Amino acid sequence: LTLAGADEFLNDRDIFAILFGALVHDVEHTGNNNDFEVKNNTSLAQKYSRSVLESHSVSETVSMLENPNLDVLKNVNDEDRGYIMNFMEEIILATDVAHHGETTESLRNLVLSQHDDTDSIKDPFFNKEDRESRLLLGRAITHAADISNPVHAKFEVAKDWCCRVSVEFSLQAMNEKKNGLPVTPYMDGLETGVDIAKMQINFMLFVVNPFFKVLAQVLPRAICLAENAIVNTDCYREILATHLLTEEKNDKSDSQHIFIFMMKETCWR
Repeated sequence: LTLAGADEFLNDRDIFAILFGALVHDVEHTGNNNDFEVKNNTSLAQKYSRSVLESHSVSETVSMLENPNLDVLKNVNDEDRGYIMNFMEEIILATDVAHHGETTESLRNLVLSQHDDTDSIKDPFFNKEDRESRLLLGRAITHAADISNPVHAKFEVAKDWCCRVSVEFSLQAMNEKKNGLPVTPYMDGLETGVDIAKMQINFMLFVVNPFFKVLAQVLPRAICLAENAIVNTDCYREILATHLLTEEKNDKSDSQHIFIFMMKETCWR
């Protein structure tokens, strides 16, 4: 928002909406994804027709602000309040992974539209006077923050968050099996460090890295995040390489214990 220079193309209301939206975007998250809610026909899925969990977070935030003791906008006039709430709702809904492709493609189209035949950039990518331009930027940086764990500058931190997310995935897969539902493929079978590394490499190659690459194109000072993504992807590849090397020296039963995935916070240690 600031270090990458996004704030240069946003007004004060946008910035507040983004910061507040980031704070509340996962309020009352169930620990499952939207697909799980829909497949189980949960009360939330029955209540919201789109972006189930994100819509619920927005709804709960609106309810929270009805409490005078919790209303952070109580001193804001009606016009500004309406603007902030609308902007916040749109960027929260955009954190639904179903919109990842749309947001990424919008940024790519922006890059293409700003290059001429000499491949030079004609103008800044965002227009502070255009609400739709500011909204796209707000959606992009909020989504970036939402999937930013893999691009942390310290791989040990990124790996720890990956472990925590993998536990959440495994629990959802277990519940899907228990309820006789189709099991989400990438959430199942995360039993070893190798399994987790393979899953994370795919996530980074097809989701994280392409997104941060184009983000760095529209916000050049965010290049460090794209670089971190590449470095961390290589670190996961090293985990796989170590596993293959170990397998060459020992049979699978002897080497597997090195990578065994214990479903707790210390699974990588």
